[in-house]
Amino acid sequence: MSIAEIVGLVLTVASLAAVGSVLATLVITTWRDRHAEIRMRGVDAYAQWLAAHKTLTRGSLSFVAAFRALAAEHRDSEYFPLRREEAQRTRADWSDAMRELDRAEATLLAWSPDESIRQKLTQLEGVSVEALRIAINGPQRDLDRLTRQLRNQDERATELVRAATADPRGRGSRGPNALARVTAYTQSIIDHWAKR
Repeated sequence: MSIAEIVGLVLTVASLAAVGSVLATLVITTWRDRHAEIRMRGVDAYAQWLAAHKTLTRGSLSFVAAFRALAAEHRDSEYFPLRREEAQRTRADWSDAMRELDRAEATLLAWSPDESIRQKLTQLEGVSVEALRIAINGPQRDLDRLTRQLRNQDERATELVRAATADPRGRGSRGPNALARVTAYTQSIIDHWAKR
């Protein structure tokens, strides 16, 4: 091979390598952006579900407190109508929180086909109407038990979300490493042809 042919071959391979590097960079960047967008939608779905879960916890405790206060108020008291209004408002808020949790859970399940999500969500016991009724009508220890149960459920829900939204790849990205490997491989081809 003449020097002109080698130079031409090196320039051709270098041009192909540059085009290949640009294409590889575009593919990797596009894939990474798409993956990040899908991941963020999942993180948002989990965050909405956790927020709805915590809102329901607060709504449940407010519901119980309002109805306990209503039960403690005498019917002929001037505060009884106010207590009744407050109890009705907390009942409506509790119903809204239940609907919001159902919506957030449906969004989360629709986002991911992963069956383990459904299993993890069903392991978290929801607050039952019966548990609320017992806390309203029972002694203080029943209210304390409900409060502990709801707070434990919130902690378990928070841990579930942390585990589900943790980036399995860690903080780094594979994109630059893949690009470095492609560039090194291309450089080895150029070096191989330059030696001929």
